Amino acid sequence: MDLNLKNFAKIEQKYNVTETVVNGVYIWDYIRFGVYNEIREKLSGNVAHDRPKKTLTNKLRKVSLLIKNLIYKNPFLEEEKGCILYGHERRKKENDEYYWDIYTDTIHDLCSIDGVSFESDHLLKHNTPAKTDELRYLDLVKYGSSIFGKLARHIPNIPDSEMSKLESIEYTIQRKFGVSVSIVNRIMQKLSQRKFEIFMYKLVLQSISPKIAVVVVSYGKETFIEACQSLNIPVIELQHGYISDNHSGYHFPGSLKKEYFPDYLLTWGSHWSNAASFPISNENVIEVGFPYIEQKKKKIDPTNNEIILFISQGTVGKELSRFAVSVANQLDNRYKVVYKLHPGEYKRWEDEYSWLLHDEITVISDEKQSLYRLFSRAILQVGVNSTALFEGTYFDVPTLLYTETPSKVSSILIDKSGAKRVTTVRDVIRSIGVEKKVIPNKHMFFSKNAKSKMCSTLSSFID
Repeated sequence: MDLNLKNFAKIEQKYNVTETVVNGVYIWDYIRFGVYNEIREKLSGNVAHDRPKKTLTNKLRKVSLLIKNLIYKNPFLEEEKGCILYGHERRKKENDEYYWDIYTDTIHDLCSIDGVSFESDHLLKHNTPAKTDELRYLDLVKYGSSIFGKLARHIPNIPDSEMSKLESIEYTIQRKFGVSVSIVNRIMQKLSQRKFEIFMYKLVLQSISPKIAVVVVSYGKETFIEACQSLNIPVIELQHGYISDNHSGYHFPGSLKKEYFPDYLLTWGSHWSNAASFPISNENVIEVGFPYIEQKKKKIDPTNNEIILFISQGTVGKELSRFAVSVANQLDNRYKVVYKLHPGEYKRWEDEYSWLLHDEITVISDEKQSLYRLFSRAILQVGVNSTALFEGTYFDVPTLLYTETPSKVSSILIDKSGAKRVTTVRDVIRSIGVEKKVIPNKHMFFSKNAKSKMCSTLSSFID
């Protein structure tokens, strides 16, 4: 059986997994995204994001983060605020030399909101200096709860009936997709950490007493959301990337549901508001736009179109990077291939994509060069299914999709933005010289007046 969310959902519905309650917890909410992602990675051999290795050095770094958090940016010492903004752990260095959370720092910068940001570490570090001073780290909660769970030797009790169901799901996944995943172990680990984590989150929330909590990337933040729900604090998610009916963090077809999902989802545009079956009512999915891209485009002056920009991502990086090399070998001197890595590829590309160490290709492996400035220089953008391709349409860059098999992303970009599918170097060469025109449907992806809509929407929840 091919792996896609439709086939995966059939297994979920067969075993009624989203109704599964263990120790009073809707446990499938906590593991769904991780299970689906593990299957995908084992089948494809591609890893979407870097992860810290399980070494003694990294264990000590976790302890160090926890100790530092006792005295520096301790969330338990924060005063009352109207809003908590639990942002993206990966910050981006901007021209002002500050590291931005492009989702939440934009709100701090543009909107008059009484809020404090929460941040988890990214690969065992926090990038500094951060753009906002209203920032608290969550290392105490994240690693403190893990340590307490191990010291207390808390072993969750899974009833026999539920254990049998979970083992049946493991067997079905093995039979249908040909890979093994340990669902029971995932659940035991999550329940053990959650016991202390939710207690700590509740203490922080009660101390700050926010009227709303805003999150970026809700999957993986289930304990925080559950804690907010228990204290009647509305949770609002900001869209951070691609949403579709093949995204296990957002699409819950038929009878499937998710208890620990935000109460509201603020999307970039009308297309995204209708791209999946969300586990909340339609009126709670609100189109506001993406203030960050809107503000950045205003500041970038048009330049000469001189590069062919490849947009990479971990799941397709090997194939796409080889194709980029082939294209570079056939270009004349008027144009240059620029290969923009996904941040999750920065640390491993030289080992995994060694063929990119090539005189004819410029590899962007850090945040020093703005992606949006690259769009302003691009005559073409080439990719597979990266969210950045949609951002490129906002800059009116013609899109080439390197794929033989039609996908949801390619179909959308072809239908809405005039993208073309390519499979050979010759296809790319033929596309050079296409006049850069305004893409008429780009505001379906990125709504107009994003700053005004975002600020007024959040203010309406607080006031």
